[in-house]
Amino acid sequence: MYNLHAIDWCFSSQMYRDSTLSRFAPACANLRELCLNESENVDDSFITEFAKNCPRLQVLNVNSCTSVTSKSIESVALHCPELSRLDVGRCLRVDTSTVVLVAERCAGLQHLNVSLCNIDDAALFAVGQHSRKLRYLNITSCEQVTDEGLLAVRKHCLQLQHLLCGSIRELTDVSMCGLTWFSSLRSLSLEASNASDKSLSLIGKHCTALQALNISSCLNVTDIGIFQFAHQRRTLEQLNVSYCQNVTDSAIFHLVEFCPQLKELLVSGCTAVTDSSLFAVAERCTQLQTLDVFACQLVSDQSICYIGQMCPKLTKVILSHCPLVTDLSVVALASYCSKLIHVDLAGCNRVTSDAIQLLVDTCSSLQFLSVPHSPRNEEIVKYRAMIKAMRKLDVEFLCTDCL
Repeated sequence: MYNLHAIDWCFSSQMYRDSTLSRFAPACANLRELCLNESENVDDSFITEFAKNCPRLQVLNVNSCTSVTSKSIESVALHCPELSRLDVGRCLRVDTSTVVLVAERCAGLQHLNVSLCNIDDAALFAVGQHSRKLRYLNITSCEQVTDEGLLAVRKHCLQLQHLLCGSIRELTDVSMCGLTWFSSLRSLSLEASNASDKSLSLIGKHCTALQALNISSCLNVTDIGIFQFAHQRRTLEQLNVSYCQNVTDSAIFHLVEFCPQLKELLVSGCTAVTDSSLFAVAERCTQLQTLDVFACQLVSDQSICYIGQMCPKLTKVILSHCPLVTDLSVVALASYCSKLIHVDLAGCNRVTSDAIQLLVDTCSSLQFLSVPHSPRNEEIVKYRAMIKAMRKLDVEFLCTDCL
């Protein structure tokens, strides 16, 4: 018998089609974790074999394993009562009855991801009734869920710390305002939802532990909602307001005034955001680590250079399709932000290969770099030389057909 406690086969396209790996299952009675997300050849027979032979399994991750269905997950529920973490996100053939069975059989469930699964309110009724220890729930894009289902979770799962419930058209302000019961909530994603200024204000007032909020593409949110939220939630560290068309500089000014410990700010697609508010970000949020201003047409070198100087802990910067960004921004980032890991400059056509070279030479931790295509073949050759020189650097070109 093997004394394996964990198997990690994530992102594999090389899973043996003859189920060779599953033959280890009978000798893995002590297995606690099985992580197979995005593994191409994992199917029901594979999961069922491990479920029957690994009664102490606590963690199962089959996210994006498209061949996995309710059949094998039900087997896990029946044979693995100690299961505490289940990720079946993007497994489109996992349905309500399966989630109900998991909730009933696995009383210690703490983490559940059923995003894009075929579930409805009945699944959440069962989760609310049986999974009182739940701390993480992802129901993103579960389009059959309504206010009633989310309110059932709210009523019973009082230890919930992380909730992702975006892209569900049937959720209204009724359930959004009901989220105020989750006083222990640390992160909340309402992406592309019906969240409004009213619900945002109440969440800010009552969710006293909240540190991360994603309201990207929430078209009902305005500067007023951001102001009311920030005024009451000074512990916020991460905010995503990307594509909130009604968010302007005014919201950002109020945000940084009350939330100076902000570490992550995403305002991509917010075309009314300008250098003016980013100056305030630089001055107040010196612990900033991530900045995303994708397609913010009015953002220029002036604010980016200042942010580079004032925020030396930056690790991720997305400046793609900001037409006013030039070499000056890249030089400032290279000079002051030595911890950079991810830089996106796609569509910044005023950035030259000299600035890119300086960035690569200076930032030794750089792992991802997206650069604009240059029509000059000499620069393309130069970029290729840089790629070869950086073992870990993943470089993308905006125009890939020239590679």
